[in-house]
Amino acid sequence: MADQETPTGIKQLIQSMAPEAPSVKEGIVTSASPLEVTLKNDAKMVLTANSLVVPRSLTDYQVEVDLETGAGSLISKTKTDGKHTHEELSGSDDGAHSHFLATFTVRDGVLMIHNALKKGDTVYLLAFNSGKQYYILDRKG
Repeated sequence: MADQETPTGIKQLIQSMAPEAPSVKEGIVTSASPLEVTLKNDAKMVLTANSLVVPRSLTDYQVEVDLETGAGSLISKTKTDGKHTHEELSGSDDGAHSHFLATFTVRDGVLMIHNALKKGDTVYLLAFNSGKQYYILDRKG
């Protein structure tokens, strides 16, 4: 066992100089703004936004999209005060009703993704830069 404590071979010497293997830790988001994460097994270790790297997928962000219906239909409701006429019918219709659309296309639309971390979320963290910074891998569940 003495050779495990004190490196005597070149391989052991090199392995002893290598940094610790990265490990995944769990944390709890204790504040969403400003972002703070407390490590699950170390309540004294509170990570702030300065020491956290948050991937875009765990924020609120916008993406440009093209939407097009395939098979099926899209139902759109008209407001109760949304008076308009129908060519097939005589007169106007001022009540709430549905329109079944055969096609629906949006080009160059903007979709807002609401996926920011919230207080109480459990997250997986990966330490780097000698434990001075943490990358948030994902939220649990």
